[in-house]
Amino acid sequence: MKLRLQRNVSSLLLLLFCVMLAFFLGLKTGKFFDPVNLINIAEASSYRTLLAIAMMVVIVTAGIDLSIGSILSLSAIIMAGLLQTGWPVPLSVAMALLSGLVLGAINGAIISFSRINAFIITLSTSFLFRGMSLIITKGIPITKLPSAFRSFASGKSLGIENGVFFAFFSVVFLALFFYKTRWGHYIATLGGNEEALRRSGINTKAYRLSVFALSGFFAALAGIIITGRLNSAEANAGLNMEMDA
Repeated sequence: MKLRLQRNVSSLLLLLFCVMLAFFLGLKTGKFFDPVNLINIAEASSYRTLLAIAMMVVIVTAGIDLSIGSILSLSAIIMAGLLQTGWPVPLSVAMALLSGLVLGAINGAIISFSRINAFIITLSTSFLFRGMSLIITKGIPITKLPSAFRSFASGKSLGIENGVFFAFFSVVFLALFFYKTRWGHYIATLGGNEEALRRSGINTKAYRLSVFALSGFFAALAGIIITGRLNSAEANAGLNMEMDA
């Protein structure tokens, strides 16, 4: 009970700080709370929000994923390549998300079964995945993507870019996932007391693998948004964005 109270107080203090910062910026600039400005901020932050989610789900388990930028790039390149060969937009997007899921699962499997620190593994796979992106593209961006894809990834609904809605519903999904599902509770416990889970008969390796797969999925979704906004996919996309997350 005391620990939960401390967590609630920390969350409230963080929220209060954000409100005070927004209030200060509003007073300083005079136009911070202008609806157009707020929409612009939300649109510019949509893919960063998804990358933050990708990193957060791993950090909850006391791990880290330094490969999310490389997963973003490789999954986007796979999607762009399929689009250029004539694949339908829904199938190409699905393949990008599946690619992110698989790449993340590879990270999770290596970490779970080798017991090597996540920092070392994901740093290594970040170079591996980035190298694969360079090999596929030969360093040349994939451009001239179909207009139907651009309408999906960077088009607007209700005057707001679709990426904002992707990010918003991802946050809602994750909140429900962690607070309302047993799987989410186990993942949160994994970061606090993995040994207790193991002694309770829980397959901690499977849960850790699923966390990295989920991280890869959200990184791929961020890649879809960036590709739609830039109308191109390139090997350097997502470079060093782990720090932004």
